[in-house]
Amino acid sequence: MKLTYKLLWFDDEPSLIEPSEERLSLSMQNKGFDLAIEMRTDFSDAGINELRASLAQYNPYDLIVFDHDLGLRKGTDIARSLRGNIFTDMVYYSASPVDELRKAIYEAKVDGVFLINKNTCADDLMRILEDHIKKNCDLNSMRGIVLDTMSEMESKLRNQLIERLKNDSELLRERLDKFKNRLLRNAEQLQSKEQGMTEELMLSCFADPLKSDFNTVRQTLSSCDKDWENLKENHLLHELQNLRNVLAHESYRWNREDNCVTVRVDGKERRFNSFDFEAIRKKLLTMSKDIADHCGG
Repeated sequence: MKLTYKLLWFDDEPSLIEPSEERLSLSMQNKGFDLAIEMRTDFSDAGINELRASLAQYNPYDLIVFDHDLGLRKGTDIARSLRGNIFTDMVYYSASPVDELRKAIYEAKVDGVFLINKNTCADDLMRILEDHIKKNCDLNSMRGIVLDTMSEMESKLRNQLIERLKNDSELLRERLDKFKNRLLRNAEQLQSKEQGMTEELMLSCFADPLKSDFNTVRQTLSSCDKDWENLKENHLLHELQNLRNVLAHESYRWNREDNCVTVRVDGKERRFNSFDFEAIRKKLLTMSKDIADHCGG
C-alpha cells in the first residue's frame, strides 16, 4: 500500500458522484492518504477488453467501484469481465434496494463484491476504505510506504539542489569549499575513531546498522568464511544488496506500453516486469535459506 490510494470508478454520470468524491478525499486525507479516483465512462467492449488486458499485467487499483445502471450496459457485465483477470475488492451500488443488487451479482456469478446504496455511497465506501487501511497497518506495509515516499522526495530534492548549484556559480564554489572541509573533518574523525577502536567496540559496530554498513559486514564475514560463495563480491548477497539500494532509494514509474517498472540508476533506466519480480523473490528465498543453513534458524 502506498500513500496514494487508487480507486477505479465506473459511472455514466460522473458529475453526480462529485460530492461523494470530495467527502471521500477529505476523509482519506484525515487518515493520512491521498485518494486518486480514476473515473471511467468508456463502457465499450473494446475499452473494457483493453482495460482487462492491462490489468492482467499490472493492477494499480486498491478498489473498483461500479454503478449498476451504466446506460446501455449493466455494471455486472464489466465486473464479470474484469473478475476473470483480477481479484481486487469491488463495490457495486445503485439507488435500487440492495436485495436487487445482490440478485444481479448472484446471477452474473461475480464474487468478492460489496453492495451499497447510492444514497449513502460516501459513508459506506469510507467504511470499506477504513477496513483496507487497517489490513495494511503492519511494519512491512509501513516500511514500503516510507521507502516509496522518501525515495521520491529524496530524488526531487537531489535534482533541485543540483539545478540550483548549476545555475549559481558563486553558490557552487561556496558549497564546494564546504564540501571539501567536511571531507577533511570526516578524515580527522575517522583517524580519531581508529586510535580509540577496541575489539569490543568493533563488535558493537557490526551489530549496529548506524555504525557500519551491511556491505562491510558481508565483506568481513566473507573473509572469515572463504568457502561461503554467496557472500563474495558480485555473488548473490552482493547482488541483492545493490537491488535493495535501488528499490529503496530510487524513484520509479510504470510503463503501461511495456508493462514494466522503470527505475533510474546513475542516469540509466533499469526495468523490472512481473517475471523479474518473481526471479527476485526466488533469489531472496535462496539467500535466506543459505543464511539459515550457515547461521541456524
